Amino acid sequence: MEALKAMKKFEVIGILFCLMQTNLWSNPQFTLPAGIPGVTVEMPPTGSRINCVRIPVPNTRCAIWFPQDGSQPSTADAGQWSCANDTNPEVTDWWVRVFGGNRAVTLSHAGVADTLPAPGMSGIGTHIIQINRADHHITSITYENCEILFWRTFRVVACDPVGRVLLYRLLIEIRRADTGDRWCCGDRIETNDDRNNLRSLSIMFSEDPFSFRYASHCINIDLNFTPAVSTLQFSSARHGVVVDQEECPLDVALFHEMLHWFHYLRHFDRVLSNKSPTGFKYALRCYYGDLSDLPLWGTTAPKEEDVATVLGSPNYEVPTLLAFMKSDAFSKLTDKNMLHIPASGSKIWVPISDRFFNGDDLSENAYRCSKHLHMRFGHNDLDTNSFDRNNLPLRYQFAWKVAVECYLAITQRPPDWWFLQPNGAIKL
Repeated sequence: MEALKAMKKFEVIGILFCLMQTNLWSNPQFTLPAGIPGVTVEMPPTGSRINCVRIPVPNTRCAIWFPQDGSQPSTADAGQWSCANDTNPEVTDWWVRVFGGNRAVTLSHAGVADTLPAPGMSGIGTHIIQINRADHHITSITYENCEILFWRTFRVVACDPVGRVLLYRLLIEIRRADTGDRWCCGDRIETNDDRNNLRSLSIMFSEDPFSFRYASHCINIDLNFTPAVSTLQFSSARHGVVVDQEECPLDVALFHEMLHWFHYLRHFDRVLSNKSPTGFKYALRCYYGDLSDLPLWGTTAPKEEDVATVLGSPNYEVPTLLAFMKSDAFSKLTDKNMLHIPASGSKIWVPISDRFFNGDDLSENAYRCSKHLHMRFGHNDLDTNSFDRNNLPLRYQFAWKVAVECYLAITQRPPDWWFLQPNGAIKL
C-alpha cells in the first residue's frame, strides 16, 4: 500500500514537473542585456493590464514598457508604451542609443559625446544597426559624412510618433526570447534561424537605390540618389487626381525599408510564402478584391509585401475598415486552417496564417500622414487614369482610411491636415 502511494505521489510529481517544463518551454519572454539600470516588471499605468518590462529613460520622468511575454501590443498601447508622443529629446536619444549605441547618438545631433549605458541589443553582443565601412562605395561622399547623414536621418524617424512605434515593434521582435518549439507570440507564427539572423542589420552605403536585403541582413542606401515614388496628385491638365512621381525624403525611404525588416521579423514565413503567385494575399485582396491586374505595383516585384508596406494591412475587426472591403477579398471556403470573419453575418474566411496581426497596420502612408507628406499609392510610375477628386476609387479612400486610423491610434488625435483633398493627402 505504501509503495502504491509512493508510486502515485511520484506520478503526480512527474506530471506537475512535465507541466512546469511545458509552461516554461512554451512561454517566450522579452529579454534585455545586462547593464541597463532601473529595469522592473510592472503593469503599465495605461492601456492593457498585462505584466510589462519597464525601462526608465535617463534624465526624464518617462519610461518605455514592453510586454513581458514578448507579444506585440495593440496600436494604441504601442503608442502609449513607446512614448511615441513625448517630445523630450532625451527620449529620442534613448531610441537612437538602443539601435546604434553612444556613437549613433553623438552623430545624430550636434552636442557633447553620449556616454550613457548602451549595451548591445542585437542578442549577439553588438548594436542592432551597424554601419558597414568595408562596403562603402560612394566616392563623392566620405564614409564619415555618410555615417553622420545616416544617423541624422534615423533620428528623424525616431522623433516621429509613427516612426517611434516602428522602432518599438522592431525591438520587441529583436529582444524576444523564442520558445524551444519555435512557435511564438501568436498561432502559426514560426521563428527560424533565417528570421533570427535578422536581429541585427548592416547599413551599406552603395550605388544601389534604397533596398532591404533579408538574405544579406542589410539595407542598401545610395546617398547620391534621391528616390522618387508614386503619390496621389491633382492634375489640372487632366482635370482630376492621378498617380505620378514625387521625390521621397531620405527618412521616409529609410522608414519604408525598416518596415520591410519588421515584416520579416514579425512573420518571416508569411512574407516568403506570399511571393507564390497562387497564394492567398490578404493585403492585395483587401484593396482590390480577388484581382490580379495591378500595374501600379510593378510586374516582377512581390506585390503583396509592397502593398502591405506602402498601404498597410487593414484590421478586419475594426467595423469602419471592414466596411471598405469587397466581399471577394475573403475566401468562401473553410477548413481547420481558416479563420471565420464575422462580417455582418457573411460566411467569409481568411487563412489563419494570413490573418491580421498587431503591427500589420503600420505603413509608409501612416508615416507620411504624420510628416504632412502626400499619400502614396503604387510602386512604379506607370500612367494611370485620372479620377474626380470628389469621387476617388474605393481603394484610394480605403488606403487613406487605414493610414489615418493607424495614426489616430498612435497619437490619440485625428490628423486635421491630411484630408483626402489637394493640399492635404493629395499633392496640388
